[in-house]
Amino acid sequence: MSILTDPELVKDKLLKFHNCRILKNHAIYEDYLLVLNGKIQDPKKIFYDLRREPDILIDCKGGILSPGYIDIQLNGSVGYDFSSDIDTIEEAVDNVSKAQLLMGVTSYCPTMVSSPKEKYHKILPSLKPRPGSIYNGAEILGAHIEGPFINPRKKGAHDERILRTAENGIDDIYDCYGKENLKECVCFMTAAPEVKGIMDVIRPLHEETGVLMSMGHSLGGVHDAESAYNNGAKLITHLFNAMTTFHQRDPGIVGMLGASHDDLYYGIICDGIHVHPNSVKISYFAHPSGAILVTDAICAQCLEPGEYSLGDMNVHVDSNGVFISGTETIAGSVISLENCVKNFISFTGASKVEALEAATLHPAKALSIEHKKGTLDYGADADLLLLDDTLSILRIFFYFKHCPLFLLTSFLTPINSFDALYSLKLPIVNSTRQQFPKCSNFDAEKMLARPTFKLKTLDAIQLPIIRHLSIFSNASSKPKPLTYSESVVLEYMYSVVSDVNSYKQFLPWCINSRLFENSRKTIQNESGSEIGFRGISEKYTSVVTLEHPRSVTSVSHDMAIFSILQSRWSFSPAINQTQPSKKDTLLSNNQSPLISDNLQKFSASTSKENTLAGSLKRRLPINPLIERHLLKNSPAQNLEFSTLSQTKTKMKSPLINESNSAGENNSSSTLVHFDIEFAFNSALYNSLSSLFLDSVCKKMMSAFISRLKVLYG
Repeated sequence: MSILTDPELVKDKLLKFHNCRILKNHAIYEDYLLVLNGKIQDPKKIFYDLRREPDILIDCKGGILSPGYIDIQLNGSVGYDFSSDIDTIEEAVDNVSKAQLLMGVTSYCPTMVSSPKEKYHKILPSLKPRPGSIYNGAEILGAHIEGPFINPRKKGAHDERILRTAENGIDDIYDCYGKENLKECVCFMTAAPEVKGIMDVIRPLHEETGVLMSMGHSLGGVHDAESAYNNGAKLITHLFNAMTTFHQRDPGIVGMLGASHDDLYYGIICDGIHVHPNSVKISYFAHPSGAILVTDAICAQCLEPGEYSLGDMNVHVDSNGVFISGTETIAGSVISLENCVKNFISFTGASKVEALEAATLHPAKALSIEHKKGTLDYGADADLLLLDDTLSILRIFFYFKHCPLFLLTSFLTPINSFDALYSLKLPIVNSTRQQFPKCSNFDAEKMLARPTFKLKTLDAIQLPIIRHLSIFSNASSKPKPLTYSESVVLEYMYSVVSDVNSYKQFLPWCINSRLFENSRKTIQNESGSEIGFRGISEKYTSVVTLEHPRSVTSVSHDMAIFSILQSRWSFSPAINQTQPSKKDTLLSNNQSPLISDNLQKFSASTSKENTLAGSLKRRLPINPLIERHLLKNSPAQNLEFSTLSQTKTKMKSPLINESNSAGENNSSSTLVHFDIEFAFNSALYNSLSSLFLDSVCKKMMSAFISRLKVLYG
């Protein structure tokens, strides 16, 4: 497990990203980056004023550090639509936020298309700004409300029946969305400047609520656009789409790119479908510093072709794009922002700096948050992407906690073989229409090739099963065994470990355990065990060798899930150990808790599963006897962590029972060493197991220690 996935170990620690190239001041150059508690730090202040040295070094192996991507137009993703999922809007926000973070989008604006005012009043409170973290996904910057104050002749995929005007001025705006919702939940709105009443509300709307105006879905001419800009509308929604086509005498809203307004920004969808590459190139050459890459993605993002929803409209997704069902009207996209960045370079010849800034700095400046987002300047949020030279994402660092699930090279590239996913044995049936009302084309086999999100039998898988992970690349090869070791100094532990019959009373995930033979005279005994998690269980038999008082060895067989499962506890007198001081009770990443009054608190903290990795662990039907970094054996592995303040010896700091009463073998304390080796039959299980190895083994060790305290005080 990466040390950066444990909040307690990273809190107040100074992180130094070195051996990297950073995107800063409109250039990419070799430098290092300091991060403390989620903020980028000024080295002069750190070294000269605070006189601090880095606590943790992060070797980026020459990669590019960029701010996290910002998507200001996202209608939905991974099966959820912000405009239609009224009853499940909180679930939609949680799941989409987590999925976006996994795609490198660290902050975004959830977008609602034209809807009845009742929907706005119910949904907008759930789309208000929300801090992001590895616990709950990408940060929400506030909602983008697209419509209903748009031109019916340029409605695009919007429902014409609910479009309206603002002939009563700002009162109509407040009636539609709710004034408090605008103040607290909305970042910006899209409207057509020529719609009656809109021109007069642009400035007072911003002054009274802080909501910005963007021009879009419009037949307005260039003069309308200039007037709107002068009133404060300095953003254009999806340039070229749903607006007047360029004409030499009246270039319309598109003509604003030739007006030399440095503070004018325009969103553009670089999926090769919404806008021809040549048009993207023209806009780039006309106003490169105003380009904002947006996805305009709908709920089908990350899913397969089929029938989906956008608001109250039915849409069809195929290889040619997203269209309103039965028409040729484009209705959003399914592209990722990562691929928009790559396409932008391909379409325009832009530099890496320009492409990255179009997905980071420019949207931040358009929303006036460039002091904290879209930049690596001192004081900004440390939302970081580590990229290779092709701008594929290698790692994500978010709010100073490493996001360990990411090892994709191309998120939307499907794998060719379902073998690894079949090993999940997901309890899916073909009749999933009721569970996936927006995704009518779900069936059991195809489900394995895309994310799953609302399986009631699995308590909702809230994270997408990423379809291009290196863990799948060697699915047919025999999984390599994983190992874990830990040493502690304790008393009476042999009695606890050798009592196999009691495991089910205190050991996590142990459903049943019993010793078939239990004789002091017999060294080798057979035991039967059953472990389970979320309805998945594994029964197996073990040969347990009790060598009193020196060791307990277990070698398991007759297993379906595991190919190897064996462990060994060894016990020896601990010599010349000293009692640690109170201040030494904070442990390094590879240490176990002291037996102290804080034991229960530690047990509670180690059992938390609120990180993205923990969320995946909760919801995938895998045996959770696992947790180490997913990228341990990945070809994409190119990152190293080291803590400068910790010892370099592999042996953990000895932990001593606070009571110095005589223990077994008449020793005041015993050195306990625990080793476990295991491998799953499934290559997927085995790869995922590296995510959870450390924390789960520590949780098991903590359970043994808790049992020890219960029995012996």
